[in-house]
Amino acid sequence: MSVLLEAGKQSNKTTFQGHSLQDMVSAHYDNRTLMNLEGEIHFDRYLSIDEVKVVLSSYQKFTDHEMPEVVYAPCAGTLRHVSPLLERGVRRVIAVDLSHESLAVGRERFCQGDTGQVQTYNTDIRDTDRFAQNHDIPLAFLMGNSLGDVTDSDGHLEFIEALGKPLKRGGVLVFDYMGERYNPPVGEVYDTTWPDRVIDGDIEFDVFDRRQRWSVPNADGTSTLHLTCEVTSIGGELIVPKHSYDKLVVPDPILIEQFARFGMKLHCLGPLRNYSSYHDRRIREKDDLGMMGTPDHLYVAVKE
Repeated sequence: MSVLLEAGKQSNKTTFQGHSLQDMVSAHYDNRTLMNLEGEIHFDRYLSIDEVKVVLSSYQKFTDHEMPEVVYAPCAGTLRHVSPLLERGVRRVIAVDLSHESLAVGRERFCQGDTGQVQTYNTDIRDTDRFAQNHDIPLAFLMGNSLGDVTDSDGHLEFIEALGKPLKRGGVLVFDYMGERYNPPVGEVYDTTWPDRVIDGDIEFDVFDRRQRWSVPNADGTSTLHLTCEVTSIGGELIVPKHSYDKLVVPDPILIEQFARFGMKLHCLGPLRNYSSYHDRRIREKDDLGMMGTPDHLYVAVKE
C-alpha cells in the first residue's frame, strides 16, 4: 500500500499545566524508544487484528452493513490497524495524528507497496476540513484509549465534535475508554515499575519502565488523570527522561450528554473483554494491558 502524507500544521490550540498539547505529544508520543518497547501495543499484531474485528462487528451491528469502503482513523498513532483493515476488505483508510514520529514509524512498519489506499495527515483531528470536507464517512474508530488526550473542557468538547463531524448521518464511531475505572483513589499515587525490552532493528537491550498515576477531581464532575513515565537501563542509566502526560476522565452519564450535544447517540457497551477474545485471554493470563485491560470499555456513537 502507498501512503499519501499531508504535512499539516502543528496545532497548539489546547494547553494543560502551562504546556501545549504539542509539547505533550512531543515528549511522549513522538518518543521512538517508547514505541520500540517490546511490551508496547505497537508490536502486538494480534491485538490490532482483534480490535479491528471488534470495530467492524460493531459497525455491522449498528448499521446492518457488511463492510465500509472508507474508514477514518483519528488518533491513528503508528497505523497499527491499517493492515488488518485492508485485509478485511476496507478499500481506503484516512489516518490522522498529531504525532509526526508515530506516523513515520507506522509508515516504516506497516505501509509498504503502492496501491494508494492510505492517506495520512499529521495534524490535529479538529482540523477536519483538511481531510474530510464532504462529511460522508461511514465509520470512524479510535482504539487505544485516545479519548481524553485533550484535557481542558472546551478542547475536549471540540474533540468530540470533530470525531462526529466527518461522519455521514447514520455513520458510526467506535472507541474504547477506561473512564473512571483506571483512577487511583483521590490522594493516592500508584507507582509501578516493570521489566521490558527495547527492540530497535538489530539492537536489543533490557530496561525498566516506571509509570506513576494519580487522579485530581474537577469541579464539573470530571477528573484529570496525571501520569508520568521514565525508562532506565538495568544498570540505572536514564534512557527516556521522566515526563508527564494527562488524560481527561469523563463519567459515562456526562459523556452521553456531551456526544448528544453534537448530534450523536452514545451507546456504552461495557467491558471490552466481553467483545474481544484477545483482551479477555490477555487479562486472564497476564493482566498487563494497563488502561487497555480490565478498566477498558467499548463505546459506539451513532450520528443522528
